[in-house]
Amino acid sequence: MNSRAKIILSISATAMLAAASIIFLILPLFADLDKYSKDILLQKEKLASLDAETKNFEDFKEIKNQIRPNLDKALSLLIDRNLPLGFINFLESTSRDYRLSLSMSSSALSSQKGVAWPFFVFQIKNSGSFSDLSRFLERLENSSYLIEIQSLSVSAAGGKVTSDLSMKVFAK
Repeated sequence: MNSRAKIILSISATAMLAAASIIFLILPLFADLDKYSKDILLQKEKLASLDAETKNFEDFKEIKNQIRPNLDKALSLLIDRNLPLGFINFLESTSRDYRLSLSMSSSALSSQKGVAWPFFVFQIKNSGSFSDLSRFLERLENSSYLIEIQSLSVSAAGGKVTSDLSMKVFAK
């Protein structure tokens, strides 16, 4: 073999060795580098998301402390779902205060889709003078209970006024 063939053979062998090194050593390193950079970006996104959640949680704690008194007031407007005796006593004593005869009935605790709290439906029938009935209704309206009047009918006979009242009373 002459020297020219030896040089070509050595250059060819060196080129093949360089190509094999690139294919089997360097390209996998770049593939791993790409994979690790994607993992780093994903971790950065998760960290940013956690930072945002932490900030939202801190904001919520601050807002919760600000609205706590109002929330406590709102909850105090609701009657006890297990035993609404306080509200029933309120109705009876208010009727007595205004010299009204009272008969009432209540439904079981109910709930409706789109309504924030469960409620009782009370049917109340009062009879007495018109001014006493008006004051009773005003006291009911200004009471410390969350009430929604569903229907009210008033009739007069023989100098007495009779009312039929249906209302939702919200419970906690």
